[in-house]
Amino acid sequence: MVCRELVLDNHILSILEKKLRDAMNMGLQEKTHEKSSVKCFPTYVSELPTGKEEGKFLALDLGGTNFRVVVIDISKDK
Repeated sequence: MVCRELVLDNHILSILEKKLRDAMNMGLQEKTHEKSSVKCFPTYVSELPTGKEEGKFLALDLGGTNFRVVVIDISKDK
């Protein structure tokens, strides 16, 4: 059966996971970024949302094809 070749055992999955982690680490490092097959960019999110946020927030999504801009105004319920 053709599908049987797509089934991976834990040993092969472990090898693939290590290769992917190594490629992501290379992609995150300035010195090895260009050589990496997985291009990664560090994000600068310093805190996770708490649900108590207020104010205007700007979100920019610079994708490969699209550029999306969203302004969100969050205020307390009155």
